[in-house]
Amino acid sequence: MKNFLFCCSCMLASVSSMHAALNVTEVASFPAAPALGNSGGASGNTAVQAGNSKGQTVSLSGTAHLTGAVFQVNNLTAASDITLAIYPSVGGLPDGAAVFSDSGTLPGTLTGGDYVQMDFQAQVNLAAGDYVIVLETTNSDLSLRLNNSNGYQEGQLVRNNDSTEEEWAPGGNANSDLVFALLGSIDPPSPLTINEVSSFPSPTALANTGGSSSSTLIDSGNAKGQTFTFGGAAELTGMVIQIDQLTVADDLTLEIYQTSGGLPDGDALFTRSGTLPAGLDAGDYVQIDFPEAVNLTAGDYAIVFSTVNSDLSIRLNGGDGYTSGRVIRKNADSSGVWANGAVATSDFVFGLLGSIDAPPTLPMASTGPNIIFILADDLGWTDNNIAAMNGGNQSDFYQTPSLTRLANEGVSFTSAYAQPNCAPTRAALMTGQYSCRSGNGVYNVSSLNRGGGRTTYTTPANQGDEHIGGDEETVTIAEAFYNSGYVTAHFGKYHVGSSNANNSTHPLNQGFDYNYGGGNPGNPGDYFATAGKFHNNVGPELDPFAADYTTAYINDNLVPYNNGNNPSSLNGTRKFLTDAIGDAVLSFMDQHRTGSMAAYPFYAQVHFYAVHTPIQGRQDLVTKYNGLPAGTRHDNATYAALLENMDHSIGRILDYLDDPNNDDNTADSIADNTLIIFTSDNGGHMGPTTNLPLRGRKGMHYEGGIRVPLVMRMPGTIPAGKVSESMVHSVDYYPTMLDFASGVFPDASTHPVDGESLHAHVLDPDNVARDRAPIFYHFPGYMDSRTYACSAVIKDIGQKRFKYIYAYDPYYDPGNDGTTNNATKGFDQYQLYNLTDDIGETVNLMDYIDVENSSDPNDPSSSREYWDYILYKDIANEMAADLNQWLQGPSGDSTWNPIYSTYKSNFPGIAAELIGEPTGPAPASVVDIDTPLDQSFRVTSSAVNQGTGITLTFSSEPGFRYQIQGSSNLTNGSWGDLGSVIEATGNSTTHSAPDPDAGEDRRFYRVVLKP
Repeated sequence: MKNFLFCCSCMLASVSSMHAALNVTEVASFPAAPALGNSGGASGNTAVQAGNSKGQTVSLSGTAHLTGAVFQVNNLTAASDITLAIYPSVGGLPDGAAVFSDSGTLPGTLTGGDYVQMDFQAQVNLAAGDYVIVLETTNSDLSLRLNNSNGYQEGQLVRNNDSTEEEWAPGGNANSDLVFALLGSIDPPSPLTINEVSSFPSPTALANTGGSSSSTLIDSGNAKGQTFTFGGAAELTGMVIQIDQLTVADDLTLEIYQTSGGLPDGDALFTRSGTLPAGLDAGDYVQIDFPEAVNLTAGDYAIVFSTVNSDLSIRLNGGDGYTSGRVIRKNADSSGVWANGAVATSDFVFGLLGSIDAPPTLPMASTGPNIIFILADDLGWTDNNIAAMNGGNQSDFYQTPSLTRLANEGVSFTSAYAQPNCAPTRAALMTGQYSCRSGNGVYNVSSLNRGGGRTTYTTPANQGDEHIGGDEETVTIAEAFYNSGYVTAHFGKYHVGSSNANNSTHPLNQGFDYNYGGGNPGNPGDYFATAGKFHNNVGPELDPFAADYTTAYINDNLVPYNNGNNPSSLNGTRKFLTDAIGDAVLSFMDQHRTGSMAAYPFYAQVHFYAVHTPIQGRQDLVTKYNGLPAGTRHDNATYAALLENMDHSIGRILDYLDDPNNDDNTADSIADNTLIIFTSDNGGHMGPTTNLPLRGRKGMHYEGGIRVPLVMRMPGTIPAGKVSESMVHSVDYYPTMLDFASGVFPDASTHPVDGESLHAHVLDPDNVARDRAPIFYHFPGYMDSRTYACSAVIKDIGQKRFKYIYAYDPYYDPGNDGTTNNATKGFDQYQLYNLTDDIGETVNLMDYIDVENSSDPNDPSSSREYWDYILYKDIANEMAADLNQWLQGPSGDSTWNPIYSTYKSNFPGIAAELIGEPTGPAPASVVDIDTPLDQSFRVTSSAVNQGTGITLTFSSEPGFRYQIQGSSNLTNGSWGDLGSVIEATGNSTTHSAPDPDAGEDRRFYRVVLKP
């Protein structure tokens, strides 16, 4: 595993006690001396209910020793459980697993204005840093008071509810904070020790002592920094700089950041302040000693200086004396964001104290192709105008010319599957593993407990956070490419790792050399930049591409892709995130083409936020679609604009590959040496779009939630304009890409790959068959009206494709959900769908054995249920056995660890000893039903016509097909068809079939159902 980790004793969090009951009581007043608090006059309130969690972000300046918390109640409708959890915060939102979580019971006597105190059973110790205090409940209904006047400026209210798609997001008002107090104490941070030294130190871990040739100013609002590259692990104890002028000696803050693209990435890894000594003169050296050693792994970093009251300038070496870094700035000239210094060859005169290990040996450069994996977010199977991608179910409203080009120049797959929502698909891509593997472990966005207050009959399993494994055994696709001799870069939405650069699951610590915008959040917050910066949900590495539109930018980057829109109208307006991601990809490829690693191919993981909510569009494209007539199924102009904007950015990438230096001469083209894969992370999120003719939407295990577009292109290697119906799952991309790269696969004993490569098939889809093994799903929890505890399998049997779903909680009532195109009332325990003939999953072929939801309006007519059961029971049993065996996993495989929901006491008919126990794997067969003779499939009368044939009367169902067969000895293989297949038109059928052996002494007859 390729790690880039930061470790410093002051940053490590510890908790003295976990999972003991909170002591929740009413107190008379706000505490007089809290460790931290916001007691400002209440001016609003916010609800905390089932499926509606709220939190307050806080910043701890030193180590905190917390004993409890206090909040002010606005209203209490139902008093029951309350859980307080503390999460690390990155970008103002919870990141990773809770470091503390306890529950208690609210007193029922609370009224408006009362204070409620939650005492911890043991002290909770938290290192200095940013956190979120979260309150959530299963059965209580209360509201808490807010201060809407930004009374606590270091934090704000955050929320996780239906309006945020049950992902953490800022509260609706940026100035809102809970009225809160944290009890206990917070240690003051240890300061920097700053002293004058007589000469430049020797030895140093790293130094740039070249003769100074200029200086750079540091004062209020004018931060400066120096970037570095550490080839090996570093242990830093301090830094020396050279003063050019000191006008005011006061505070000085030093921060260390990981960088991406040469600029600070994410939150600071280390922050400390100290006081500059007075009397420093030009040429003096200042030594800044850290209060404790800072340990950094190999990688790219920046050390930056800022001040509130000081006024100083420090000396620079303008001769590029340190070639692995440069000066950076954050001031008015850079619009308040980090940017490169004005002179590319300028560096601080500096000395780093401590030690830096020798760099490891890099893998040899691969001879494989460049690989670009493009992932759309929430793009449905029919959200394009390309018949090849969706079996002729393309949109007649959306316009996607670049995707059309990809399809015309590559192979489209009509049966590509993803996981039901964002993070699980990304985890499958990154690991090549199903959720049940310990290296993956991501089953759902946020958590598996997302029933939204609906009654459940099993307790959802706990998946922890939604991050893939950060241990040595887990080898991400980026790490596999790195080990195979590739340069790796991630762009856009990540969602399976931390936004904190010192966390092992941050993109830069998961094998990526570069990260542009990736972190924990699952939505962009806002697609439009504000004052040269994108929303906090988006990583700051994309801010250099956030400047407002200019005429030059529009003419160079948007006008060439004009498709009935007027991009010139955007001049002076705010930058759109999808364009910025395109900018970043082109910038990376251009720098790579001429950089020191140009001999290495690249793996670029381009994950657009589009078309995830919020549904926003570039105005020129919105205007275009508002002027078009509505389509047959699609008509949302803003959604169409968001989609086509992504298509434009894809077009820019394709054109760069054709002509990297943009001189209209394609001699330098790298298109033929670049594999492109385009797909989506789940089905469409219905409302802004529709997935018809598929059933369901994002978050469901029906086709509308998991079937996605897919196309692969590599000119000269992958044939053009082909279509494949082979099943593909997100786990398949990992081995497929490594096969194209002739890459290094991980050790199968510690990181087995569940995916099946497409490599041979996509090179010649007409002649190289790909009979993929069944695709499996396991979901041990709940998600509002969409998903319930279940497991599923999709399999080709004969010439048909079937899906089988087993519900662990068939009593769960999600309520009617109009967005699914089905008035769902409950989910059948056993479900079997013939996807070949019923792509909309309108008929459950196992509905005959459904007893929990017999009034489900999606059920077939009761008269045909029995016949479907007889006809397809063997197929259902085969698929149930496959599913059970898959869930059991390979014998002795320690990496296979599926989790299950557990039975609750309200589960109908549950035995006492099973309450609280895991459901275990889905059964290996469907249930047998004893049908009364008068209702069963049987022959009711017969007549043998000696020597000529047989006449049989048998029970039947209109629309079903039957075949009379004869045998003389009842042995296997002795039965033969007599006559043609019979199409039944009534509930009883009489049919005569010819049989030349009808005159034998013994002759047996039967009627069989035919598919």
